[in-house]
Amino acid sequence: MPSKSVREMTESERRRYSLSAKTFHAILLICLILSLAAIAFGFFLYTNAVREHYTHKAQDLSQTIAALADPEIVERYGTAVRKIYHDTPAELREQQDSAAYAERFRDLQDSRFEEACASLEHIRIANGLASVYVGVKDESGEHFIYVLNADPSDTERAPGRFIKIEKQYADAFNPVQSVLPALIMKTDDGGYVCTGTEPVRNEDGKTVGDVVVDIYMGEVAAASRTFLWQYCLLLAIVAIALGVIMVQHLKRNVVKPINVLADAAEEYIAERVNRSTDKRFFQDLNIHTGDEIENLSLTMADMEQQIDNAMLEIASVTSEKERLGTELSIASQIQEGMLPSIFPAFPERREFDIYAVMHTAKEVGGDFYDFFLIDDDHLAVVMADVSGKGVPAALFMMASKILINNFSSVDRTSPAHILETVNHHICLNNKAEMFVTTWLGILELSTGRLKAANAGHEYPALQRKGGQFILFKDKHGFVLGGMDGMRYQEYEVTLNSGDGLFLYTDGVTEAKDNEDRLFGTERMLCALNRDPDASPEALLETVKREIDSFAGTTSQFDDITMLCLRYVGDTMKKITIQASTENLEQVLAFVDAELEAADCPMKAQMQIDIAVEELFVNIANYAYAPGTGTAVIGVDVQNGVAEITFADSGIPYNPLKKEDPDVQLSAEEREIGGLGIFMVKKTMDDMTYEYRDGQNLLTLRKKL
Repeated sequence: MPSKSVREMTESERRRYSLSAKTFHAILLICLILSLAAIAFGFFLYTNAVREHYTHKAQDLSQTIAALADPEIVERYGTAVRKIYHDTPAELREQQDSAAYAERFRDLQDSRFEEACASLEHIRIANGLASVYVGVKDESGEHFIYVLNADPSDTERAPGRFIKIEKQYADAFNPVQSVLPALIMKTDDGGYVCTGTEPVRNEDGKTVGDVVVDIYMGEVAAASRTFLWQYCLLLAIVAIALGVIMVQHLKRNVVKPINVLADAAEEYIAERVNRSTDKRFFQDLNIHTGDEIENLSLTMADMEQQIDNAMLEIASVTSEKERLGTELSIASQIQEGMLPSIFPAFPERREFDIYAVMHTAKEVGGDFYDFFLIDDDHLAVVMADVSGKGVPAALFMMASKILINNFSSVDRTSPAHILETVNHHICLNNKAEMFVTTWLGILELSTGRLKAANAGHEYPALQRKGGQFILFKDKHGFVLGGMDGMRYQEYEVTLNSGDGLFLYTDGVTEAKDNEDRLFGTERMLCALNRDPDASPEALLETVKREIDSFAGTTSQFDDITMLCLRYVGDTMKKITIQASTENLEQVLAFVDAELEAADCPMKAQMQIDIAVEELFVNIANYAYAPGTGTAVIGVDVQNGVAEITFADSGIPYNPLKKEDPDVQLSAEEREIGGLGIFMVKKTMDDMTYEYRDGQNLLTLRKKL
């Protein structure tokens, strides 16, 4: 078969590989096989019949000649030949072709010997035999010695000459057998002779010699070849004729109806794709073969009707599916929008580093995480897993998240009380009887104190700086939404600088591989502890990579949600000093010491010194006027960014609201003041102001 499809074939190729051609070839092959079998069987029967005919003929003739032979003559000459044979030295017997050996038997060939040979010759010619001769066996029975020969010119069978009796021919000369089989033997010239033997017995029943008759079978071989060729030719003609007749019948009753069906199918596909007609392609076919092809035609007509109906239904279902897909996509976007997804989440806060991911098993998920600043010093962290999956779980998830967020803003200090309140509101109208496992923690950023409560969620993993992540087996309460009036146990953990916290849902530990094994807590901890001091983002990527490698080709069954928090704490160095211009040198010395320790470039240090001088002098001159007060100056250098803060309890004043001076005007035309703050804005990368808790808080940031 060619590698290209039938539609890519040429017309000649299609005819060559058509069903008719294949059928014709198959019929010829079958006929060939049957013909070969018939030839083999016929030839076997023919040759067996010929062999049987000749063996019977040879045996009958040998028996007839043995009956006609004179036992006295055979015994007389046979005894004489055997005696001379035995009296001849072994060396001379080995030279039976020599004249000396033949001379020893010359005296036996008298008139009666010649008459006996002539009688045998007459029988040979009359029956068309190849040869007729009489012989005897030596005393050992190993050699057959010629005595009388019908053909006097045949020197190979002259009196006294002998041949070794081969093992396969020994039975032919066994006088015990009453009926001896004729033998068919191959001669030296490649021809075949049929040999029959019969013993000659005297009046006492003693075997005095053996008559041997050879019938040449050359004509038989020629007749067999003629028969074989004629038989093959006849079978070939019959096979070709049968193949042609069957192919024509097949074309009319099978191939043509199939082609009609194929053409109708191609037309149906073309027309239905373009939707250009309402024609019925199979129902209008006139196929009446009365067999499976007609049944196929009727089935195709029914299928056509069903496909048309199904296409209408599919169009409707597809439209509905597209609508649902759009809605699911929007729902997924809404859900993603409700979860913090911009990192770093609080770039201005240096006390912590946080990162979270959620990989949903479906378009929308039931897991959720959240983290938000309740106030300037308290960070709320949530990890939750809603029962079920899909849209219902996503809706329940969003409602639960909103409740936790709202009540966390009201109660800033007690995660247990927040969970109790949320559980009560969920249970008020939980007709779907869904629930959510939740871990809620509130971290005090200034001290590292973490208060938390667990509503049936997975154990968190805690890492101390320089150590490894281990499970923190906290007290589990009942799930949210399971039963109203539940109470939750609150606990407290103090995080030190560099400590890490890992939260997750059961989609992590219950991920499965191809053998249905669970990923488990131990593999999760091993993944975390490959590099436990890595950044939160790197830790989550490592765990997800390990899960994917473990699961292999197994599809994700549950949502995989993870959150990692690295507590840094307050690293800012601060100095509290009397807000007086006399203390400017001390302030600059403090700032320069911190900058030099961080290898701050000299240009950036000079710009920062100018900004610090301008802002401190302003605080000293105006913040507490006409009295005095203190100022707190802080310096922190992290990741190549210097952050300098100024805090005072003086008159509320936001320098960022003052309009920048027009530096294009001359000094006489410009209003007095504002130029120093303008210079600070231009030299710093960022400058923010906040009035909180009775203090002016001004922050400068400069990339080093």
